[in-house]
Amino acid sequence: YWLARYLYFARRFTEARDAAARAAELDPTSFRPLLVLGLCHLMEGRPDDALQAFQRAMDVSGVISANAYIARALAVAGREEEARTLLARIESGGEYVRHEFMAPAYAALGDPDRALTALETAYRERSAGLIYLHVDPSYDALRGDPRYEDLVRRIGLKSG
Repeated sequence: YWLARYLYFARRFTEARDAAARAAELDPTSFRPLLVLGLCHLMEGRPDDALQAFQRAMDVSGVISANAYIARALAVAGREEEARTLLARIESGGEYVRHEFMAPAYAALGDPDRALTALETAYRERSAGLIYLHVDPSYDALRGDPRYEDLVRRIGLKSG
């Protein structure tokens, strides 16, 4: 899983996808490799495959956070209304979903303001996942926005 994740950060998506698939084979009860697998599919322009991987992650784990990934895949697949409905359900639900997981879905919907608001919320909550903000391709749509660059700086990261 960690190999897949770091290969994803390095933008070596084919290798990351292969490593994630292997990790999912080795431990079919783990949802994390399936998330990386789905992310690689998204970066390779295959949102339907990504959606399948994210749904499998949800089925394996029941972890509600997978819905944020599903919403992103729906948005990329052009199923924007479904993505918005799912994000609204996440936001109104009783279970916590880290806001940095929701930001790429909002960005995929063409809503950088909501994406950056989600990242600001994650920052205020001191979400641990923000340590990868500067290298995670999931945030590419936000790079170059001065608000994103400011957040990266405030976290203490170097813009990647």
